[in-house]
Amino acid sequence: MAKHRKPRRRTLGIASYLGTGVAGAAMLGSVGLVAFPAGAPRPATEAPLLTAADVPLAPVVGPALGPVGPIRAAIALYIGDGADARDDCTGSACNGGNGGLLLGSGGRGANGGSGGNGGLFFGNGGAGGNATGVSNDGGDGGRAGLFLGSGGAGGSGSAGAFGTSGGIGQDGTVGGVGGTGGNGGAGGFFFGAGGIGGSGGVGGAGGRGGTGASGRDATTPGGTGQAGQAGGDGGAGGAGGNAGAGGSGGFFFGVTGAGGTGGDGGIGGVPGDGGAGGDGIDGPTGGNGGAGGAGGNAGLGGVGGAGGSPLAARGRTGATGPASGFFGNGGAGGAGGNATDAGGSGGTGGAGGDAGNIGVGGSGGSGGDGAAGLSPTPPSTGGTADDGANGSTGEPGTAGDSGKNGVINPDGTAQSGGGGGAGGIGTSAAGSTSGGLGGNGGEGAPGQAGGQGGTGGPVTAFDDATGGNGGTGGRGGNGLAGQAGGAGGAGGAGGLGGSIRGAGGNGGAGGLGADGGAGTDAGNGGNGGTGGQAISSEVPAIPGILNPTTRGNATAGNGGNGGAGGTGGAGGNGGSGGAGGAAGLALATGYADGSHGIGGAGGDGGNSGRGGNGGLGGAGGAGGSNDPGGTGLAGAGGNGG
Repeated sequence: MAKHRKPRRRTLGIASYLGTGVAGAAMLGSVGLVAFPAGAPRPATEAPLLTAADVPLAPVVGPALGPVGPIRAAIALYIGDGADARDDCTGSACNGGNGGLLLGSGGRGANGGSGGNGGLFFGNGGAGGNATGVSNDGGDGGRAGLFLGSGGAGGSGSAGAFGTSGGIGQDGTVGGVGGTGGNGGAGGFFFGAGGIGGSGGVGGAGGRGGTGASGRDATTPGGTGQAGQAGGDGGAGGAGGNAGAGGSGGFFFGVTGAGGTGGDGGIGGVPGDGGAGGDGIDGPTGGNGGAGGAGGNAGLGGVGGAGGSPLAARGRTGATGPASGFFGNGGAGGAGGNATDAGGSGGTGGAGGDAGNIGVGGSGGSGGDGAAGLSPTPPSTGGTADDGANGSTGEPGTAGDSGKNGVINPDGTAQSGGGGGAGGIGTSAAGSTSGGLGGNGGEGAPGQAGGQGGTGGPVTAFDDATGGNGGTGGRGGNGLAGQAGGAGGAGGAGGLGGSIRGAGGNGGAGGLGADGGAGTDAGNGGNGGTGGQAISSEVPAIPGILNPTTRGNATAGNGGNGGAGGTGGAGGNGGSGGAGGAAGLALATGYADGSHGIGGAGGDGGNSGRGGNGGLGGAGGAGGSNDPGGTGLAGAGGNGG
């Protein structure tokens, strides 16, 4: 009986296991590329791309393969995923761990740390950590393995710091620039997609404008207080952070990673309030107190910050692959601040960020709204002029003084015109004489009535008697115009589209213009003065003088014309014309005729004011464009007040 060779059991070395695992991983990786093409949604938590199916990962009982055995330690050096950085890390500890030398995915970075690199042959790069704090950059994504794997996504930049508030009457400072997004990691040289670039951080809000200083009080009787200081302007919003570039794709199969989105610009700061006006001091007995100082104007709203560009820097270039950073959209511009001071203009919207080589430009920010105008303060009433002096016997009466024109008082109110003085009385023992003319009424200050014309002087004579004409009524004062409404802020320009492909961003809409303040009504014209009375009587018996056979004529004075009404302020009504003066009364007791005076003509009515001016709507921002001619839409202009 022949002896057969006894079969011996062959034992495989660790290299055989590794070879089998590597080959199997390549096959599984190829299937993965087909099953999960570029652009497909990724799981929220990335799992290791590959695991070694022929190597136990759980602890094995036995002295040679225990948890700290030499074989397991050797395997962990070549195969395994890198550790994720802790959330409470600082410095270099925030970088994700690298995968095994041969196989494994990189760990995630934290707090702006970089993602770990994948294994030399196979593995995904770890995601870069999102930045924390203010104005810090996101971490770069880790690169993938040489043969197969996707690059890690870049981390997002953090928001810019808020601007600081201004001192007394000072402007707020500009908000900080948002942090730059991290670059996406490069994909595997043969197979794999580049990582997505991280988003830029939002720009910081502008600082609040400082409150203006209060005006000093008056120090002398009747003095005027000092005007308050204007408040500071709000600080401009900070620019949005630039986005990270996408990682390069594989040489044979793969897609270059998309660039991140630029950060939005920060909002404009709040304007500061104007300081209070100082108090006036009362004058001497009977005098008016001094006017308080005007309050300071509030500052303007801050301008919105510009959107960030999606290309902070070029991504890494593969050995022969395309340059990264081709894709990415520009960030939107920040909105302009609204005006808060009466009649103030809105802030300008921030410009949209430019796109990468392929991408859509960011939209421009909207302009801020203007503030409504104020209506003027209604004025008060003035005084009346003195009457004219009486004429001496045998002399005509003197004319009455004209009424005083209304003036603007120190407290900002206006006066009506004063009434004209009455004409002097004419008397005559013998012969002819006349009464004095009535004084004209004074012109009213803005928005106030004109003064009434003075009455003509009466006359009594023994021959011809002529009464004085009444004075003309004063012209009514014109109305005060309301304050013009504030203009809307211009919209921001749209960002440029990609140089290869991509539409430009739309321009921002202009802000709304505000309504103008209502004007005041004009003053009414003053009434004309009444004509003077004329009386011609018999000559009494005088020794040595013969009585005449006739008597003198008596002619009454004419009534004064009414004053014209004033023109209304913008948005106000015109004043009414003054009434004509009444005719004087004539009386002749002798043989001659008495002639009554003629009544005065009424004054012309004033013109009504036109409507107050509304603020202009802000201009729409220009649309962005790209090299082949793609153009974004221009923003719509804002509506006027």
